[in-house]
Amino acid sequence: MRIQFLIILSIITALAEKPLGAQQVPATDVKEIVVQMLAHDAQRQASMEGYFGTRRYILRNEQMHKCAQMTVRVKGEADGRKHFEIVSEECW
Repeated sequence: MRIQFLIILSIITALAEKPLGAQQVPATDVKEIVVQMLAHDAQRQASMEGYFGTRRYILRNEQMHKCAQMTVRVKGEADGRKHFEIVSEECW
């Protein structure tokens, strides 16, 4: 059993060191890819109009045997600002 494990481990290690068909990507290509990714991300964020959602926050204090729950509407602006409106609160 131990010999089989060692054989499998050595095969996996050999494959990990020399992947089949792997090629070195020139550094300039990697830089170009990163620049393109950043440009597309900036374009995506600029096109966002914001978002709406509902969040539910639950707080529990086991030592004092208290719980609270709050439901909140959230509006996210395209520039990153967020607005919260409390819909309901409950304590027990």
